[in-house]
Amino acid sequence: MNLNTDKIYNLLIKVLILASKFLLMICLAKSLEAYELGIYGLIQSIVVYYMYFCGCDLYTYSTREYIRTENELIFIKHSKAIILISIAGILITLVALKGINTLFEYIPIIVLLCFLEHYNQEVGRMLIAKKYQLKAGIQLFIRSSSWCYIIAVVVALNITKIELIYVLGLWALCSFFSLLYGSYILFRATKVNINDIMQEKLTKNWLIKVFKTSSVFFIGTLAVRTIFVLDKSYFEYTDQLNDLGVYVFYSSFAGVLLSFCDSVIFQFSYPKLIQLYKDGKNQLMKNEMIKMLIQCLAILVVFSLGSYIFLGYLIEFIGKDEYVNNIEYFWWLLLINFILASSTIFHYVIYAFNYDKAIMMISILSLLSFIVVLVIGDFYSISAINTVVLAVLVSTLVTGIMKLLKVREGFKKEF
Repeated sequence: MNLNTDKIYNLLIKVLILASKFLLMICLAKSLEAYELGIYGLIQSIVVYYMYFCGCDLYTYSTREYIRTENELIFIKHSKAIILISIAGILITLVALKGINTLFEYIPIIVLLCFLEHYNQEVGRMLIAKKYQLKAGIQLFIRSSSWCYIIAVVVALNITKIELIYVLGLWALCSFFSLLYGSYILFRATKVNINDIMQEKLTKNWLIKVFKTSSVFFIGTLAVRTIFVLDKSYFEYTDQLNDLGVYVFYSSFAGVLLSFCDSVIFQFSYPKLIQLYKDGKNQLMKNEMIKMLIQCLAILVVFSLGSYIFLGYLIEFIGKDEYVNNIEYFWWLLLINFILASSTIFHYVIYAFNYDKAIMMISILSLLSFIVVLVIGDFYSISAINTVVLAVLVSTLVTGIMKLLKVREGFKKEF
């Protein structure tokens, strides 16, 4: 299969994944109570947070070393380190979950999902490092989207009543099959054997080197992901789970903007930014950045018009007053996602400049600004949904403005 065909298939897979999340949210909003949708959103954010927490961004070192040396024994060390960290991480997760009464009955399935999703992500990264992008895309589809389409068929044909525990169980089942598929492909693609696995040891020097390299990326990533677990946890803390359902519903739809920008703009333009920086082409790099911003703005305009025309019909189809009465939050969340998309472009430019510590500091300041707004909202007894939306908006603005300033500084300093 040639390279262009692979790219087309990969793009098709990304479109199917994007569409599956859209369908899933419609089906869950129609079939579940708002508070149940909120619980689903909270569980999803916890699983994602666990994946990043236990990954520690070790892949940033491991994949780079593999690409440089093509030594497949690196994957064995990486896998052993990931397994050890994940076991420690699940113990921390269990302690944290004990404090969230709403999730008590879901703890076993949450733990299972944490393990499955985490190992799936690491296997997918190894496949990409081995240049099996299409296979990694298929694995991602099985893990992220296959169960969404199954739920959509069940709802469309009214086969049975949808319950949250069934949704989580189906997610876990498809994640398990995804892990089997990805592991099978990975073992076929590598030349390691049982003796290699048994003999390759984790060394103190290797672990120090890995954590030293990945720590900057890890702290920055963790700060950003903390925002997107605290936002939903705040609703649980204030016992406003119906509002959490509204927030999860509209933030999922608004998030399509960022996901679409990532699929059709960022993945193609980001390598160009890196290459233009390496070639010292200042003006062309600026032009590429401006082009990306204009493309994001064009997508925002089209997406906004489509939402203005069709969103009302969609809410009417779902038929829940909670969503009808709170539609204004969608527009605020859409604005937030546009700012996020813009700041992502600035992020790629800063990354091209190798300003890793600056990225980490901006992420930490963004998290701190988010927490400050939450504390103020709680102190003045502002409704949870207003507090959270404002907190996310403020933290996103902080991120966008600081990254823009760093971009300006970088262009003056680097060229």
